[in-house]
Parts: sequence; C-alpha cells; structure tokens
Amino acid sequence: MKELIEKALAGGLKELAGLELSGTVPIRQELINEVIAETLQSGVPEVKKSSERPAIDVNALIPHVKKAEVSAEGGKLTLHFQIKIDEN
Repeated sequence: MKELIEKALAGGLKELAGLELSGTVPIRQELINEVIAETLQSGVPEVKKSSERPAIDVNALIPHVKKAEVSAEGGKLTLHFQIKIDEN
C-alpha cells in the first residue's frame, strides 16, 4: 500500500484524478495535549512516526484539501475533512 501511495504522490496524483474523499476522525485528548505542549515548548510540534503507519509526505496532499474542520462535542474533538484530486 505504501508503495502505491508513494507512486501516486510522485506522479502528482494524476492517476487519482477525480477522486473525492471525505471522512471524520476522532482525535484523542492526549494527542491534542501533546501537540499543544510541544508547540508551547518549541513553537513547532514534532510529528511522531510509528512503524505501523507508512511514512507519507502529507504536504503533497495539502493542495487537494478542500475542507478541514475541527468540532468539539461532549468533551471529544473530531476532525472532519474533504480531499479532492482535481482532474487536469
């Protein structure tokens, strides 16, 4: 899977033209607290890499993010997003 994603990113995501992806991701309070603490200490949060997840350059996806919102309800934060790879 990692190789497929890296290949698509290297090709400017042209192979995924027309793709639309929307999702909701619950965010643990502990993660938010870590990001806030790191930001207060150094000004730039450090992204921790896990061997279970592929290391992907997320910056390549930023131009394709059409919507990103964070909501809070019942003491839980949730990230709502929409990504669209435009057809060229």
